[in-house]
Amino acid sequence: MIFIIPFFYLSSVVTSLGLKVVTKIEHPFVEFDEDNTDNSSIKLKGFCIDLLELIVEKYPDIKYTFHLVQDSGYGNLVNGTWNGMMGELLRGEADMILAGMTITSLRDQYVQFSKPFMNANLGFVMKSAQKEISWYGYLNVFDVYVWVLLMISLLSISVFIWLVSDIESEGSPILDCIMNTISVMTTQGPVINPKNVAGKVMCAFFGCFP
Repeated sequence: MIFIIPFFYLSSVVTSLGLKVVTKIEHPFVEFDEDNTDNSSIKLKGFCIDLLELIVEKYPDIKYTFHLVQDSGYGNLVNGTWNGMMGELLRGEADMILAGMTITSLRDQYVQFSKPFMNANLGFVMKSAQKEISWYGYLNVFDVYVWVLLMISLLSISVFIWLVSDIESEGSPILDCIMNTISVMTTQGPVINPKNVAGKVMCAFFGCFP
C-alpha cells in the first residue's frame, strides 16, 4: 500500500516573512494556474493548494510563500545526503513541503507526515494469451502420465474384482466390473453391486481409496 499525502512540517522558528513552502508540479495535486491574475510570483492551483488555503482560513495569521524544488525530485537519500524537497526541508531552505508525496519508512525517520488522504495500489496489466478452444480441453486437468496410471488402475481393479467374483462361481461380467470401478473411483458409489460376498468386499476395500 502506498500513501500519497501532502506534507506539512513547521520549523521551530517561523520568520516574519512567513512559511517557505516548497512544492512540485504534479497533476492534480499541484499545477500552474494560468487563470490567476494576482501579483504573486508563482500561480498555483490543485488539491494540495486547496488544503493549504483551508488551513489559512482557519489560522489567518499564517503567511506563506511558494517556490518550486530545484531538482524536481521528491527526495531520496544518496550517500548520506537528501536531495529533492526532502533535502531543502532538512537544510532549512524550506519550512514546509506541500506535494503529493509517498510515505516511506526512511522518510518517516526524518520528517513528520500529515494524515494520508489517498491510497494508491500498484499492479501489472498484461495481455492475456489467445488460446484455441479444444474439444479435449477437459483432459488437461491431469498430465498424460496421470491419465495412464488412472487407466491402469481402472483395468487392474476391474479385472481383479472380476477374477474374485468368478472364483465364487457367481461372477459379474467384466463390463459390469469396469462400470462399478469407475463409479467407485469417482466417489459416486457402486452402480452395479457384485453378486457375491468377495466382490462386495473388494469394492468396499477399493472404495476406501478412491
